[in-house]
Formats: sequence, structure tokens, C-alpha cells
Amino acid sequence: MKASVEELQAQLQEQPENAELYYRLGLALQEKYPGHSLQEDHGTYQTWNFKGMDEMEKATELDPMNYEYMHTCALFREKRDDLDWALRGFKRCAELNPGAEGLFEDIKRVQDKKAAAKQQQLIRAQEEVNKKPQDANALRMMGYAFDNEGKIEEALVWYQKAIEADPKDDTVYVMMAATFFKAKRYQESIEANLKAIELFVPFPPDEDDLNDPDYAPDNTANIHLSIAECYMELKDYDHAEEYYRKTFEIEPTYDGLNVYLAEIEYARERYQEALALYLEAIEEIDLKRWSYIEENVGLCYIHLNDLENAKRWLEKCIKRNPGYSGAYYNLAVVFDRLGDEEGTEMVLQMAVQAKQNDIKALYQLAKIYKNKGYYRDALELLEKALYVNPFEPMVLEMRAEIYANMGDSERAEMEAAMAQFVKDIRDGKEPDLGDEEDEEGEEDEDDDEW
Repeated sequence: MKASVEELQAQLQEQPENAELYYRLGLALQEKYPGHSLQEDHGTYQTWNFKGMDEMEKATELDPMNYEYMHTCALFREKRDDLDWALRGFKRCAELNPGAEGLFEDIKRVQDKKAAAKQQQLIRAQEEVNKKPQDANALRMMGYAFDNEGKIEEALVWYQKAIEADPKDDTVYVMMAATFFKAKRYQESIEANLKAIELFVPFPPDEDDLNDPDYAPDNTANIHLSIAECYMELKDYDHAEEYYRKTFEIEPTYDGLNVYLAEIEYARERYQEALALYLEAIEEIDLKRWSYIEENVGLCYIHLNDLENAKRWLEKCIKRNPGYSGAYYNLAVVFDRLGDEEGTEMVLQMAVQAKQNDIKALYQLAKIYKNKGYYRDALELLEKALYVNPFEPMVLEMRAEIYANMGDSERAEMEAAMAQFVKDIRDGKEPDLGDEEDEEGEEDEDDDEW
């Protein structure tokens, strides 16, 4: 007999960290308060309430390695047309269990829905432009629809038309800057953002705003933040720092300035300075929102060769976010440098469990198995790596080594030839198809980070 909503809520009072109880309560709430249909101008559509979603997400937070919780949560999000979240959820499921039945169809279905929604957005934008061919808002929304389709040049054409229709519209420059950033045209993104700042006029507050104690007038903080991010991509750290500081001067309620400044110092390879800023930031910020900070502290300690502190901070990160494979991988690096082979192997196994398509973790764990003579286990891991990227040279090279060690010289030669072919293509060389003798060349750099 299923427990009622009230019974489950009472049990959670006694066991507030029980992921299964949150999951069951989420299901019970969804069943008790199902979605309902609403009539709108464009016909009937299904709307879904929020009941049960918070509980479901709490279950995935408490047990991020649980495939069932994550998959059910993604399905609920899909029902509510929260397609971006649903797609992220299904992709996380693919990390937990790549071969799960029906998962490929789930991902494909959501991707198709997203594509259809973008197409509908483009059609609606075109209809608006047809009605109001000189309206700046209609023109820029046409640009935005093309941007969502990934058609950058078409988007920029329509943004330019919007500027011609209303040269004082700051919003179109913000949208254009975002499109330039997406296209990695960072200098043009900066210029568009600067123009938006020049034209910026805050919306006047209405009566509701003036009666709202939390009301804050519009400002250009987010535009300054976008400019800082462009300068980070351009590795112009002095200007990045300048615009990060301006962002927080304009909007003092933002948190995280020291995080951004730490990232600049880390990029400059000034790890002691970065570490001090990260540690100061941890005292000021919500670590749930900045969940990667503890890993970054660990990375600073790795660079400073303080391996015990690196280990301590990476373990903190894993405890807070046990589904994050990157921290496991870096912790494995620490164990390896400490000479703890057993610890390295254990942590890499945990990394692969957290994310079964993590090529780096799969490769390093396969390398350990190969060195121990566990050839079949190593090949099984490398097969998973090739499922993620069939053309990864270092994986193909290790397969060649393993087959050679197993005495299968024909298969070893085939794998080695494939690895060389892929490397030649990657390096822009004419691939050797076996018609001419090999020419001597420089040895490739070792891709193995260890």
C-alpha cells in the first residue's frame, strides 16, 4: 500500500536527508495534483503544476548517482515544457548509464521538441515582421529567432535592420553582443556591449516598483560582466579585471567578485594569489551556487605542490557534489602523485561511476588495468571511451599496445594504423594510406596528462 502525501511528509520530518522519501513524495504529489488543460487563443495546451518538482529535485541533490531519480525528474521537466532542463537531465542519465533502454529516444525526442519550438519562434517572428516591417522590436526578435537556430549571419543582418529602424535601441546591441560571443567574435561583442552602455536608458519605475522594498533601478551591471567575460576569452586579464570591478561597483548586491578575480589570477598562473582569493570568497558566497570553488582550491594546491591540502579540498568538493566526475579525476591525480596506486585506482573507479563517458578517467583507469595485466577489463573501458569519441588517438594507441601484449599482432597493427591515420588528419597532414614508405617525422607529444 502506497504511503499518502501526509504520511511521507511526516516521515521526512524524522529523516530530512532521506533521498528515497523525497522521491516518493514527489511522485505522490504529482499523482495527487496532476496537470490540467487550459484554453488559450491558439488552442488547448497542457500545463503542469509545480507540485512534486522541488521534492524530486531534492532527491537528485541528495543522491545524484541515482539514475531513476534523475530520469523521472527529467520526464517531469519535459511534461512542463522545460526542455533545456529536461535535456540536461537526460544527458546526465547518459553519463550514469549510457546504454539504458529508451534513453537515446528520450534525448532525441526532447531535441526534436526544441527544434520544433525554435522553428515556431521563427515563424511567429516572421509574421510580426510582415505586419510591422519597420518595427525595431519585431526586427530584433527576428534576429533572435535566427540566433536560436544557430544562423549567426542571418541573425546579425536582422539586428542591423533593427538598428536602422531605431538607432537608439540599446537592447538590440545587447542581443547582438550575445550573438557575437556565441560565434567567438569577442572583440565585436565588446564593441556592441559598449554601444549598449552608451545608449542605455533605465526604465522609469512604476507604482508597484516604488512600493516594492526590494526594487532596484535598471543598470548596466550585466553588460559590464559580459564585457569582462569577453576579455577573459581574449586573455586580456587587465581589462577583464577592470570590467569585473566595474560590474560590482554598479551592482553591489552581486556576490562573487573574489571568485572572478581568483579566476584571473589562476589564468595568470599566480596560484598563491588565486588561492587566497578563493578562500576569501568561500567565506562570502553560497557554495551551492558556486559548487566548483572547492575543486578550484584543490587545483591551486596541486599547482603549489601541497598535495595533502589538495586532497582535503577535493574530498570536500566530492562530498558536496558526489556526482561531479571532474573532482574525482583531479583527486586521482593527487593520489597518483602521492604514490598511492590503490587510492588512484579506487578514485578513478568512482569517477567512471559518476560519469561513464568521461574519456580521461576511462583512459587512466584502463592504463592501470593494462599495467596490471587485466587486458580484458582495460579493453572494456577503452570500448566505452571509443563510444564517446571513436577517433581518440591515445585510446586507439593503448588498444594497439594491449593487443600486442595479448599476442594479437594483426589487430595491434590495425589499431596502431588507425591511431596514426587519425593523428595525421588532426594535424592537417596527408594521411598515410600505405602506398608510400613512411617518412621520418617528429614524435607527437604525449597526450597522457600523467
